[in-house]
Amino acid sequence: MFKIKNKSEIKYETKRRRLVHDTKRTVPLVSRVLSFVLIFSIILPILGGPIGGVFAQSGNMITYTYKRGIGNENELESIFMSINTNINTAGIHDVTIITDEGSPQNIGRITVEERDVNRDIVRNFWINNPRTNMRINKIIIGNFRLDLDFIGIVGKISEMETYDINIGDNISFKGERLDQGTINISGGESSFNQERTADRFVQQMNGTTGYKNITLKLDDGNTSQTAVYPNAFKLLGDIPQLEIQ
Repeated sequence: MFKIKNKSEIKYETKRRRLVHDTKRTVPLVSRVLSFVLIFSIILPILGGPIGGVFAQSGNMITYTYKRGIGNENELESIFMSINTNINTAGIHDVTIITDEGSPQNIGRITVEERDVNRDIVRNFWINNPRTNMRINKIIIGNFRLDLDFIGIVGKISEMETYDINIGDNISFKGERLDQGTINISGGESSFNQERTADRFVQQMNGTTGYKNITLKLDDGNTSQTAVYPNAFKLLGDIPQLEIQ
């Protein structure tokens, strides 16, 4: 025997069916969102470091200085780093660099006092006589990191093709990332007549004679990277022709 429902029962049944339908539609959506958050939390540390990490701000400087003299373009003498750090925990923290060779190296430790937690503090680090002709990709101190992969890494010279140059002749050398940033040669040399690719540099010499420094620089406004090659080559004067008598 069928029971005839009144208006209030019909209205209640309609609301219940809508609630069940909306719940079925919402549960898969929530599940998908939670899955995305879980995957993102796994991938983020791989791409950029620990969640909640502090990334470097402006005021950073890295200088690579090479051994003075001709033929020393692969003899890296020192690396100086002035880094604007912000670290969120007190205590002793390892200072780790990751190089372009992919290997992490511990270059020391720092002590963060309670009063210095979450403060921007410029800290200086030196590496004397590095084992290889390296470039730094990342600097990690506790939760702080300076990631140079995103902004580019200053180039390097691998081979000077000429060491003694006459005025009007070309200086040339091979290397890596030579098309990035600026390349300056000391002694009043103009940079307008440079020919640059990623792996080779050529420039005509017209300045004053003497030994010349080559400086590679890459600056994104936050981090300045410089590679200095002192007395990398010598510019000679014009050689007069001897008169035949």
